[in-house]
Amino acid sequence: MTSEDESKKNSEVGYTMVCSVFELTSKSGYFMPEFNIRYDERNTDNSCFLTGGGTRLYVNRVGGNLDQSSDAQAADSHFMVDRVVSALLVGGAGLFWANPKGRVFVRTATEALSWTSQIDPKPFYSERVRAIHSAFNEQEFGSWFQFICQNTPIRRALHDTVQAIKNPVEAFVYIYRGFEWLKDGLELSWDDIASDVGVTTKQIKEVGQIANDETGVRHASKSGVKQRASLETYGTWIAGLLHAIEAARARIDQEYVSSGPERIAEKLKAAVQYDPYP
Repeated sequence: MTSEDESKKNSEVGYTMVCSVFELTSKSGYFMPEFNIRYDERNTDNSCFLTGGGTRLYVNRVGGNLDQSSDAQAADSHFMVDRVVSALLVGGAGLFWANPKGRVFVRTATEALSWTSQIDPKPFYSERVRAIHSAFNEQEFGSWFQFICQNTPIRRALHDTVQAIKNPVEAFVYIYRGFEWLKDGLELSWDDIASDVGVTTKQIKEVGQIANDETGVRHASKSGVKQRASLETYGTWIAGLLHAIEAARARIDQEYVSSGPERIAEKLKAAVQYDPYP
């Protein structure tokens, strides 16, 4: 069978289940806490079962409407993992990089599926990792995951928070755009966001000035000068963005109570790269 025939076959066959396996690693040496959550996709009869822990994440999509090609299924699994990474960050579990390790397609129609999963053996956990896992709340993580799946502007803002931490030299591009997702996507004013974060409107707008200056942050320059990452500056404004995201959720979800500054600081202590140039 040629690759063209295989592509045609994949595009024509409806799948009953697709299981994607990812390795999640942290540059800070952390491991994922264990969790099992379910997400029912809107406008389809598909469900997603996510099992994570240690270094492995299993993304299981089940349903009678999985009629996409294998390439499209792969893309969907990456989009879902992006949301998991964001929910882990805002849930205080740290920052992770996701690498695909395999995918299983089940094409046999069946009335019921029953399976169990086994994550990789638990590695040795340091005192710091055990403290993070003890503070991790699976219900809070699941609540955030469900919420960001249903609220695009906040999902985009959290994704930019993740990218800001992963790319400290370019952090202000993502930080400012994260604020913009909240402002434009949720129709908030700069005054609203500044009030939520506890800073002045002028200080929020200064983030845009930093992002748009001539030191190669958001725009190229003739000089080729590049702004160096500053842990104090970029870490502070990432905390501000995360604070704004939590406050924005509280505006939408009346039952949600935004974390205080101490809890937000703890979440970022497990995520921010203390050495921007490892």
